[in-house]
This record gives sequence, structure tokens and C-alpha cells, in this order.
Amino acid sequence: MPSDRHLEGKVAWITGSSRGIGHAIALHLATLGARVAVHGSSPQSPCAFGEGTSLDDVACAIAEASGSTVIAVCGDLTDEARVKALADEVRSRLGPIDILVNCAGGDIGSRGTAAPNAGKPTRNDAVFISLEDLR
Repeated sequence: MPSDRHLEGKVAWITGSSRGIGHAIALHLATLGARVAVHGSSPQSPCAFGEGTSLDDVACAIAEASGSTVIAVCGDLTDEARVKALADEVRSRLGPIDILVNCAGGDIGSRGTAAPNAGKPTRNDAVFISLEDLR
């Protein structure tokens, strides 16, 4: 019988995964066996929108639901040096990054904008996180 954990041994980093669509993607990849790094702009990212208490709690809940290793990392993705430091942290704690999903909103979160007041971002900062940043 084939295993449905066909991502066993892979490492996934999902930006903007403290809540919403990113959270769902992180849970799905972890369920498929990937070791997952969930990301938010701050340790309290989920709390700001009423979708959890902390980023660490999100990681623990996904790990418990999936049986996979899940860690929490946080930082502002508009800061190139911070992105590189986050990538280094993911690699040192989980191993080489095999899967990168850029799901960070760009217009809410790190800038402290409440969701009802969020406007269109001046640029999509997630575009600037590339595989080059992860090497």
C-alpha cells in the first residue's frame, strides 16, 4: 500500500503561514510528511487577526495534527538581511529547503495594518524572496 506521506524527508518553508491560506498550505504539506517552517511577521501574528494565540502555538498544532516536525520562524520579509537569516535558521533547524511557498500578504501584518484597513501594497515583497535568497 503506497504511503500518502510522499513528502517525507523534504523541508518546506511557507511564508505568511501563521494564518489563512498559508496556514492551510503548511498543514497540508506537513500532513504529506514534510518538515515545515511556519512563518509570521511576529510571534503574535495569528493573534492580531484572531486566528490563534502565537506562532509557536500554530507550529505545535500543525505538528500534533500531522505527526511532522514543524517550527516557527518570524521576521519582516521586506528586510533582505532578515530573509537570509530566516532561511539560514530554517536550514539549520530542519535541513536544506526543498519547497518554498511565498504566501506572505505584503499589505498587512508586519506594517501593523488591520485587515479592514489594508490597502494594495506598493510592491509585492514576496516576489523578492527567491531561491537565490535560500542558497
